[in-house]
Amino acid sequence: MSDDEDGKRFKENTNELMSLLGSFNVNDFVPVLRVFDVQGMRKRMRKVHEVFDVFLEKIIEEHLESRRRGEKKNDFVDIMLSIMEEEEENNGEFRLERANIKAVVLAEKNRIKGRDLRLRSLDESLSQRDLRVRSIEEDMLEGSMETSRTIELIRHPRVLTKLRQELSTVVGPNRQVQESDLPNLPYLAMVLKESLRLHPLIAILFHHGKEQCVVNGFKIPRNSNLIVNLWAISRDPSVWPRPEEFIPERFAEENIDVRGQDYRYLPFGSGRRLCVGIQFALVFSPLIIAQIVHCFDWELPEGGKAEDLDMTERYGLTMPRAEHLWAIPSKRPPLCV
Repeated sequence: MSDDEDGKRFKENTNELMSLLGSFNVNDFVPVLRVFDVQGMRKRMRKVHEVFDVFLEKIIEEHLESRRRGEKKNDFVDIMLSIMEEEEENNGEFRLERANIKAVVLAEKNRIKGRDLRLRSLDESLSQRDLRVRSIEEDMLEGSMETSRTIELIRHPRVLTKLRQELSTVVGPNRQVQESDLPNLPYLAMVLKESLRLHPLIAILFHHGKEQCVVNGFKIPRNSNLIVNLWAISRDPSVWPRPEEFIPERFAEENIDVRGQDYRYLPFGSGRRLCVGIQFALVFSPLIIAQIVHCFDWELPEGGKAEDLDMTERYGLTMPRAEHLWAIPSKRPPLCV
């Protein structure tokens, strides 16, 4: 199987895994049914596991074969294989096993794949003058957030114009946005916050209550599994005025914390289980949005109208859009270089 075919299969199974992890499983609520695979989820999960296992075994075997030929690659997999071999020789108390290496490689492959696809799609867009591109939206826990943000800006030209003016003032027309520019772009930060409110990375948070507690007069028994509906909180009119509208300025009136200290707004969760990728998201996502806005004009193909864009999301562990965005970018003069 070619690398392209491997990559395609890896992507398909990653999407299937994320869908399974976010699916409603009746066995979680009716334990007596656990012996039966009522929804076929166990069978689907086993199939995903088999595909990933073959893929990861191939990576490990390639590294072992290189080592046998004396051609160590000295990458992360090689380091873990060396540790595993040393522990086997020394009978160490802690044993790094093949399954541990697979788990680490799988997590790293998902992280790098999501990052590289975004960088590559941006780089290709920057290097071609008038190219029709498909906005890539990957179902990673790092999550691909940029598509929904781009669509909201296309749907709201007032916001797009205001953000573009800020970028022109702070950055200027002759260069791309740098990480060092972000503290001087408050409206960009508002756009990101509002996008995360309307389109959270995940729809619900899960929490296991170790102790009995009372919330709003409701008694929560010990060892209860609790579900926090972030999507509903983000659209609650008693919490957010005009909740269905995209209004970044609402965050100018109140400095609402993005790190889980304000329970109206929990895009990355809260407490000890705050999303580990929060810092990456708060730097990388605004940079991508800024480059998309600063360096390109956007058109919808075939006379499409911005108000007709479908914002329906597909439920899973993460929440990608049900329909991909097709848009035509053209570089804004003078060109960003």
